Amino acid sequence: MNRNLATALRIAAIAAAAAAAMAAGNALADDITIEKTPFVSTLSRAEVRADLLKNSQVARELASEWSMQFNNLSPVRSAYSPAQARAAYAASRDEVRQLNGEDSGSMYFSMSRSNGTSTRVMGGSAH
Repeated sequence: MNRNLATALRIAAIAAAAAAAMAAGNALADDITIEKTPFVSTLSRAEVRADLLKNSQVARELASEWSMQFNNLSPVRSAYSPAQARAAYAASRDEVRQLNGEDSGSMYFSMSRSNGTSTRVMGGSAH
């Protein structure tokens, strides 16, 4: 009996939510806005093309949305070389594989504590 009552209440709640969503009304897009003022260019087609060809590198850089948002004119300088990054990645692969394993690194931590090869400090720096 209780199961039937709970099912009936669930169905009633779903029906009420569906009815409220349907009563909310339709969401329709607005009409397009037609510009009534005619466009008058100050440059001829040939002048625009000549200006574009003169600044073709800038036009190429600004051609996509991504390049407009990304400041690619100031390159990133780092003392950390790609070779160092690759070496650090290769050295930490086994540790990362064990930490992302099925036991979330429990066995790795228990083994590293027993052999005394690593120091784990949380919330501070190791001295």
